[in-house]
Order: sequence, then structure tokens, then C-alpha cells
Amino acid sequence: FNPPRDDLLPPLDQALPTRDWVTIEGDFVLVLAIYQSHLGADLHAAPQARFDDGLIHLTFVRAGISRATLLRLFLAMERGAHLSLSSPYVSHVPARAFRLQPLSPRGTLTVDGELVPYGPLQAQVHPSMSRLIVGDSGLKITRF
Repeated sequence: FNPPRDDLLPPLDQALPTRDWVTIEGDFVLVLAIYQSHLGADLHAAPQARFDDGLIHLTFVRAGISRATLLRLFLAMERGAHLSLSSPYVSHVPARAFRLQPLSPRGTLTVDGELVPYGPLQAQVHPSMSRLIVGDSGLKITRF
């Protein structure tokens, strides 16, 4: 098995190309990058995501959001309705690749719920890398 090349991503120590890349800078309380629709059975984080769309769905929650609005956001996320909330603090951007570069000296980063070293990270989605067989009893991954 030969893994695919991350042809959209230069090494982390190199600048990103200026063509086709968009930079969003600010203070965030949450940045969620997901390529599947659900984070769990009761967390419909990217309702527009499809297995074959070739996209990473980025959801940003900017600093300054009220606790009440943040609570409404998470409650709406249970049913996939959070993107219809009208809040200037919440944004969704589909992407084929992304780079996250922390600007503050301290913070917390997790990948798939696991703590990772704090620093820059990047990812690119590789569509059609697996085959899925779905039946009445659930989901089975047959090849990566």
C-alpha cells in the first residue's frame, strides 16, 4: 500500500501558497475539523458532510460568544441544526486541506479526542481512500 501524497500541503516549516488558500485569523474557543457527519451518535457536527464529498468541514466558534449562545450551539448540534443559528461568532467553511497555526504561546489541541503537542498542524482529505459496505447491522470498513 502506497499512501497518497499530501500534494496540497507543503511541510509545516514552509509558507502556504498564496493561490487558492484563505486565511482566517482571530481568537477562537473552538475549531472543529471533521470529514464525516457525526462525532458521535448524538452529535451531528457536519450535517452537510458526505462520505464521498472530498471535504473537511471546518466549524469555527470565535471568542466573545456568550455562554448562553454556546450552550444553544451545542444543543442544536445534537440534531445538526447549529449552522442555522444566526450568530456572528459561528462560521462553517468547507476545505480540501487546512493548516492550524496557534498564535498564542499556550493552548490545548486534540485530534480525535486525544491531546497532541501544542503547535501547528495540518491535514488534507484524500477522497476514495476506503470502501464502505453498509448493511442492516451497521457499518463495516473493508479496505483502507
